[in-house]
Amino acid sequence: EHADRVVSGRFKETGDVIVLLGPEAAGEIGGSEYLKVVHGAVRGAPPALDLDAERALQSLLVALADERLIRSAHDCSDGGIAVAVAECCFETNGMGAELSLDAVQAARDARINTAAALFGESATRVLISVEPDQLTAVLERATAARVQARVAGNTGGNRLRISVGGAAAIDLAIGEAELAWSTAIDRHFVRRVA
Repeated sequence: EHADRVVSGRFKETGDVIVLLGPEAAGEIGGSEYLKVVHGAVRGAPPALDLDAERALQSLLVALADERLIRSAHDCSDGGIAVAVAECCFETNGMGAELSLDAVQAARDARINTAAALFGESATRVLISVEPDQLTAVLERATAARVQARVAGNTGGNRLRISVGGAAAIDLAIGEAELAWSTAIDRHFVRRVA
């Protein structure tokens, strides 16, 4: 209704706080881009969807945008948190981000654990960026809306750094990550033709 309140997925300012709305990944990698791209497999059950939780999350996002409490918002449904945060960094003149994710409790294998935390496409999760002085208001509104919210990191620097369970998992220059992302389709078709 109000074009001036539209929130894009791109990070806006260095030093903003990155908040994960919704649950941590539940170890769900079935049907994910990760399985398809890394393992060449299309299998497994897709992530479970709780419609009431999704409604609460979407209502919260609309309210936060209406109150201009968030600078960006990006869902985690296509490639998980790692892909979402990388895409938030693209087209920002190289602004990076640093995130710390808790280990996924459900997985038994440490590699699956890390992969699920980074690339699991569990439903009802959105990364938002918030000015530091708006953080308390955002967290209070999330609590009132019964939406899980936790600080996941900050924007800044020129690298994408993500740790899982305290261990470094990703450390890439934003320019390198953006180039790989922007040329993925071309590389896909070159491999198929060759």
